[in-house]
Amino acid sequence: MTGVLVYKAPEFLQYLEGPHGSVTSLYDKIKNDDRHDSIKTVSDGKIDSRVFPNWEMGFANEDDLQPLKWKWDLDKLSLFSLVEELEDSMD
Repeated sequence: MTGVLVYKAPEFLQYLEGPHGSVTSLYDKIKNDDRHDSIKTVSDGKIDSRVFPNWEMGFANEDDLQPLKWKWDLDKLSLFSLVEELEDSMD
């Protein structure tokens, strides 16, 4: 499984990708963990190829967001739409 965890005080946004069963299992653990509240699914679905194929799990805080955006494989993901979704999700 791969993805990224983004922190913008006081919230986190996590993007998970991998086999459906693995993602579902981890997401269920996150939802059932008492340390987490107000959990919301922003988007759910299948992808043709991984956005983060070479990462196990990346992490970024507010200061790291721009360099992180540059690392994303832009031909697999529209940076413009992701930035809007990320900003909307974090606000």
